[in-house]
Amino acid sequence: MYTDKLDINIVYYVHVSMKIGAIVAESIYSDINDMKKTFRRVPTLAIVQVGNDPASNVYIKYKKRACDKLQFDFNLFHYDSSISTEELVGNINSINNDSSVTGCIVQLPLPDHIDKFRILNAVCDEKDVDCFNINNISKLYFGAKSAKYIPATVLGIYKFIQYNNIDTKGKLCVIMGKSNIVGKPLQLLLSDEFDMALTTVLCDKYTENVKDLTSKADILIVATGVHHLVNTSDWIKDGATVIDVGIHKIGKKVEGDVNYNELEDKAGIITPVPGGVGPLTVASLMYNLALSAQDNDK
Repeated sequence: MYTDKLDINIVYYVHVSMKIGAIVAESIYSDINDMKKTFRRVPTLAIVQVGNDPASNVYIKYKKRACDKLQFDFNLFHYDSSISTEELVGNINSINNDSSVTGCIVQLPLPDHIDKFRILNAVCDEKDVDCFNINNISKLYFGAKSAKYIPATVLGIYKFIQYNNIDTKGKLCVIMGKSNIVGKPLQLLLSDEFDMALTTVLCDKYTENVKDLTSKADILIVATGVHHLVNTSDWIKDGATVIDVGIHKIGKKVEGDVNYNELEDKAGIITPVPGGVGPLTVASLMYNLALSAQDNDK
């Protein structure tokens, strides 16, 4: 059923000269290829979507394309934006009880009237490949080895640091952005003293003199949702690793939270947008989906 060699050309929007994300993504797909012999069933992803957010439609397309390339199964459960929280919980419970589905994600954002916390926690632990329910995310408190799933963007960054053999123990890592999806779980993972042992500082828009922190960071991770917030080289120290999680459509171009052109000569390693963290996120989601097919008995 599975091809012997995975097609890793599912890295999207990669510039010819900017393949740093693609290289690491290729290693993740290679790991998935090695996992095939442990699958107890075909990895099957169910995506729950409410409404028609344009960005969500694009992200879902990428995830389906990745599943198709890997010969994983894909199901989209699309609901009108008027659906109630109760109805949506009931539909997710049906997915939980469907033995053909190994992994389930709720595509964000949800309409304002939907109880997001309740919906994310409705996905059962075994199928929560986005690692958004409270039981799975809390396991990150005890480090990567305690968690079956790690949020996809966080896992992609973690593997990026590993792949590039970046020195971490005792080094300063500044994370800009305190989101539940990236910033908070990333700090838990990277600060684990039995693993990367980074000294982590988590910043937000209220952090005073933030440039004083970023300019001392050995690793700077920017996930603020603010276009080109880090826009000049004095934000970073010489040789720093800069990881840009932002993505913004600016006219016909896609750019990040970091002004790549202004920082690339000073940084040691810097991820571009597009072609950096985006491909890693998709690859990492597929990695979690592969895990879900190993021992998911529901």
